[in-house]
Amino acid sequence: MKGLREWLVTPSLRKYASVNQDKPTRSFKLTDSAVAGAIGGGSWNYHLRGKAGVVPGILTAVVVCTAGQVAANEVRVQRINYILRRKEREEQDKTKEVRVVERPLQPAPQEPPKHSWLDRFKFYRVPDEEYLNKLKDKSDQTKLSIMAIEQRMNELKLLLDEEHEV
Repeated sequence: MKGLREWLVTPSLRKYASVNQDKPTRSFKLTDSAVAGAIGGGSWNYHLRGKAGVVPGILTAVVVCTAGQVAANEVRVQRINYILRRKEREEQDKTKEVRVVERPLQPAPQEPPKHSWLDRFKFYRVPDEEYLNKLKDKSDQTKLSIMAIEQRMNELKLLLDEEHEV
């Protein structure tokens, strides 16, 4: 219905409407929505029920489309009122007396703070020898794991060979 309203009804009604009708008030585009609803609802109900459904379709669509437009207009008006009240409050806050509090100057830091993404994630630099020792430990653990797996595989092979011999 909105496409029908925006492309057919509103341009047709604007030819005959007064210039001040486009203000965002509570009656903004009520006529447009009602006419678009009447056309759309009547034609849709005619398609569904034939000639007997035209009048009920028109009435139902007019009520629904107009109620929807009234709700949208009311939301728009309340939004504008809210924005105006907020601007008035901001202007009142600006006109209020500003209280200045003087604080003693703090001495500048001797060294600039080191802020980097490494510090934020608790990363730290590891010396090369310590890193090498960690890698060796990990390598030794991996070798032990491999040896344990190979030993277990050999045991399983022996068990399989014994079962096949029997």
